[in-house]
Amino acid sequence: VQILVIDKVVGSLKAPPYLVPVDLSAFPHGAEVTLKAVATDSVGNQSNTPALLKVKVDSRAPTIEIQAPQPNSNHISTTTFQVKITDDSAIGLVDFYILDDQGKRLDNILHTTGDKHTGDIFEASISNPLSLYGPGIREFEVIARDIRGNVTTKAIKIIFGCINDYDCPPAPAGSLAYQCKGHRCLIPHRIGQRCNYPESCEQGLTCHFGGLSWCSTE
Repeated sequence: VQILVIDKVVGSLKAPPYLVPVDLSAFPHGAEVTLKAVATDSVGNQSNTPALLKVKVDSRAPTIEIQAPQPNSNHISTTTFQVKITDDSAIGLVDFYILDDQGKRLDNILHTTGDKHTGDIFEASISNPLSLYGPGIREFEVIARDIRGNVTTKAIKIIFGCINDYDCPPAPAGSLAYQCKGHRCLIPHRIGQRCNYPESCEQGLTCHFGGLSWCSTE
């Protein structure tokens, strides 16, 4: 079985089942193309009345507009992700991913199909992003596929945690003020005090990690 367009073979298959893949990449988006199926038997006889099928070429991938969060914004508590996705045919599949600073995928926070969704706004939210993904620069990646298989990918950088001291809450009475260190809001620990992170200690001290961790001068 051969599939032809203007007498040019664009797909063929020699054995059943005759699900013939067709390459229409040479035609522009929106072009109307008539496919002609011609069957030839083992001795060379061809079908007298080839089957015809009119199709419209869809080579345009979905459009992605990330509405929230904003690029390079920082987030400490619940974070909402809102994306507008449009396509001139129909959306087939949408995925939201969180990536680390090396581009490795940490989580798939949304996986949905177009037939299960109404409208062009897709949303997901996460709570406690610091606990889930740790502090620092992360990437929000959106992948949208239409029903024809065209794919668009878009991503932005975001920050989980604080950027400066003003992002931190007031400290308990009698305590030192919170400081933004390593994108965490920390109250600096004094020498000999227990520490949890390399940035936990006062300036000039180091968090010594052993059986127990404490702030020391070495």
